Amino acid sequence: MFLKSVWFCFFITLLSSCNSDEKELDIKNKLVKRKVLVRDSTLNEYVNAVGKTIKESLKFQLQLQSIEKYQPGCHIRIYKYTPFGNDEKMIVIDSSNSRWTAKLVWYSVDRNFIGDTLEILINKAITKNPRSSWAQLMKKLRELDIMRLPGSDSIPRGSYSVSTDAGGVDIEFACDGVSRSYNYAEPDGHLEIPDAKKIVQIFNLLEQEFSFRGFGYLTE
Repeated sequence: MFLKSVWFCFFITLLSSCNSDEKELDIKNKLVKRKVLVRDSTLNEYVNAVGKTIKESLKFQLQLQSIEKYQPGCHIRIYKYTPFGNDEKMIVIDSSNSRWTAKLVWYSVDRNFIGDTLEILINKAITKNPRSSWAQLMKKLRELDIMRLPGSDSIPRGSYSVSTDAGGVDIEFACDGVSRSYNYAEPDGHLEIPDAKKIVQIFNLLEQEFSFRGFGYLTE
């Protein structure tokens, strides 16, 4: 009876580990300090420089190549950032030789405005598969035009106003021989604009598929 119980427990443990597709990544450089290399700039130039510095740091920490350097396949990086930098999230999607992978990243940014320095801390990073399937997820993302949305810069001035400390999203991709990046600030506050609404739907879809709590938006 004792041996049967032991084998039963072992079988359940093994079954659980096989069914779990979540694996934590070992990040060697969890905390990195970077200087924002811009001076005497406009507010918009400074904000762009901060965003670029954060993304370059994350690429180093996660050992990612520049999006333009990727070989054939599909490679997508999706960032969601907050005004205060304490609850930032990122998804990295890659395909190579028909094999798809996703990394979910939780990180925080501490800004020192006096020295124009940033401390980027990766709190957690895991690999995970979508709930449905990779084929279904990518089909839905393409239907939401993730690779064709123009970004908020294309929206006429006055139609898309945001505060100076707004949160937002950045998307970079290299797929089907095309690579580009775009961003939207506070897309959930501009649902009357079709492109902003699609961004909210994309993030809500990704939160649902990866059980990535807080990646989506509360309203559509």
